[in-house]
Amino acid sequence: GYADNCLHAIPTLLARRIPFTYYVTTHHVAHGKPFPHDLKLGQPLSPNSVEEIRAMAEAGVEIGVHTRTHPDLGQVRIQRDLNYGLLGALEDLTNWMGSRPRHFAFPFGLPHNMTPRAIQFLHDEGFESYASAHGGYKFPTSSGFHLRRFNADPNLERVKNWLSLDPRWVYERPQYEYVPIHRTPAFRPIPSPTTSDQGNA
Repeated sequence: GYADNCLHAIPTLLARRIPFTYYVTTHHVAHGKPFPHDLKLGQPLSPNSVEEIRAMAEAGVEIGVHTRTHPDLGQVRIQRDLNYGLLGALEDLTNWMGSRPRHFAFPFGLPHNMTPRAIQFLHDEGFESYASAHGGYKFPTSSGFHLRRFNADPNLERVKNWLSLDPRWVYERPQYEYVPIHRTPAFRPIPSPTTSDQGNA
């Protein structure tokens, strides 16, 4: 939800008809307040406005939910706080756009920023996918509910390494994934790949 995306990135993606999802943290958009993590870095970057979010949606951009205040959901233990962060942002965007967002991205997005409870909550509320940011690749057999993305890192060399086909990222998976069992949601630990599995990759 950064305002400068509307200067170059969004127009370029739309002009080239590249499909993408734009995740928004609604409290900062509604109040025009920079993100706390940017303030700590001395970079008070401006967020989008409600009008910009609405204009993007009208132009065909898929708008996704990124909570209201960008909390670390791995530390959220109270249901009321989960409702405020997730359902509150969902309500905000629905009111602004006139349509319900379908996708969610975890703030920070690393394994310790996510919990099975939060993932279950997303499924129960009808989200079609959630995005993390701890690396990995999508394969035809991968679950479509969890979208793995590479973490934005200030170290350019590390980003270059992550964007290469590194087997550590292919096989490093989150501790839990959503597994529907006869329409009853459940979580099960994901077994580590065997040596023979890696050798046949």
